[in-house]
Amino acid sequence: MRYLRFAALLPLLAAAAACTDETPTLSGDDFPPGTELVTREVIVPASEFLNILGVFSGYTGSRDFRDLVVAENYDGLYAHAFSGFAGFPDKVTYRRAGATRNDSLFSYGPGRIVLRLDTLAASELPLRLQLWELGQRYDPRTTTWTTAIDTGAVETPWTVPGGTPGQLLSQGFYNGAVAEGDSLVFDIDAEAVGRLADTASLGVMITGLTEGTRVQIRELVLRTTALPDSADPDTAITVNASSTRKAFVFTPDQPSPGPGVLAIGGIRSARTLFELDLEQLVCADPLELPTPCDPVPLGEVRLNRVSLLLRPVDTPGGYDPIAPLAVTARAVSEPELGRYAPLGNFIVDSDTASGPYRILQPGDTLLEIPITGFTDATTRVDSLPTAFALVSEFGGIGVPTFGVGFFEAGARLRLVYTVPVRRRLP
Repeated sequence: MRYLRFAALLPLLAAAAACTDETPTLSGDDFPPGTELVTREVIVPASEFLNILGVFSGYTGSRDFRDLVVAENYDGLYAHAFSGFAGFPDKVTYRRAGATRNDSLFSYGPGRIVLRLDTLAASELPLRLQLWELGQRYDPRTTTWTTAIDTGAVETPWTVPGGTPGQLLSQGFYNGAVAEGDSLVFDIDAEAVGRLADTASLGVMITGLTEGTRVQIRELVLRTTALPDSADPDTAITVNASSTRKAFVFTPDQPSPGPGVLAIGGIRSARTLFELDLEQLVCADPLELPTPCDPVPLGEVRLNRVSLLLRPVDTPGGYDPIAPLAVTARAVSEPELGRYAPLGNFIVDSDTASGPYRILQPGDTLLEIPITGFTDATTRVDSLPTAFALVSEFGGIGVPTFGVGFFEAGARLRLVYTVPVRRRLP
């Protein structure tokens, strides 16, 4: 049988009375009826219980991200968003004199490009953004801050890093007023609409106007009207053109954590791998402290809660998670593969109703990740994986986060367990 050996922690556990809750409990199914029990809570260095196998990133990039990011010197970060538009009609249909007519000769009126913002993933308000026509063709699959198109054989750089601007079309302002909802609007004239509707259009670029801006754009649409040449002058047909060829580029890249610092999530999907140390003992003291500790296998105690306690630290370079960061644990079956280790199913803790995710809110000083069920199962079944990874997944809960969570070295472990009372003879 596997068991955990807290031998190195025994002096700590005896001395840390302030971190220990000794409460007699009722007998449960784990112990014979009438057994006198005590429940303890200890908080110890996680390194006594878990081995950190590594911090890895580079699994995803902007092509995997469903939002667009715009930043203007947000702690040194710059990001520009690109889009074309699709859905402009070849002909318009309207009714005149009781008959339905089709007309391929029409012009466009003024329009609006409406951005739906993720207001949770935005820097301090107000937000001021600019809309440019692009002055150079780009490939949404391969573009970067310095490269417009990369065919594999030929790399075409941007004439201006970050996207070559053409004509400035509009400026948009968002201050979070109720009437604005979560939308920022760029008003554009009829000539600009006509150029963007042309199949030869290079698209648009969205940039920040004021320093300290960072925001995620969920969706954008171009709304305008088509004016048929043969219709009455007041005939205007609504046209909604959807975004296409979406992409964004940014600089610098997501930073790597310092020595011992843990990383989770971000545009590069950082993950931290842990492995349970199964060569440990848990302490079964008598009620009276301080006294020498009786070590027992973990299989002889009832595990009530095991959780990893992480304290966030500042993430440099404009990559702090300004939106809630959803963190979950996944089992890892082949940890020896390191960054290539495949992730298994979610670790869902049986004592919580919130599912497999824990949410780090901006400003939180502690993130607690329960691993009770995983720990209990692996101590009792030899064939189960003993490694897991902490990840933040784009397809998880809420919205994806561009920012990455950094957590200080020296994570701690909370262990709550119940043992039979062992009284020493005089």
